Amino acid sequence: RLSHILVQENKATPNKPMIVLHGLLGSKVNWRSLCAMEQIKSKRDCYLVEMRNHAQSDHHPTHNYEVMSDDIIRFAD
Repeated sequence: RLSHILVQENKATPNKPMIVLHGLLGSKVNWRSLCAMEQIKSKRDCYLVEMRNHAQSDHHPTHNYEVMSDDIIRFAD
């Protein structure tokens, strides 16, 4: 399970959502200002996602690019 926040500013039918991946220092909340930018919030929903083994996401013994990319594919589905 990947911890995430949905920043949903656009109440009209949005374009494809934007996924922002957090995986180094800080937390997913640090990216909230990016999603608050008018040119983004007026057009699409924004998901702020913490990668595996970071902050509030599930922690696993396996940690490599292959499993992290699989995590994001599952999240996007």
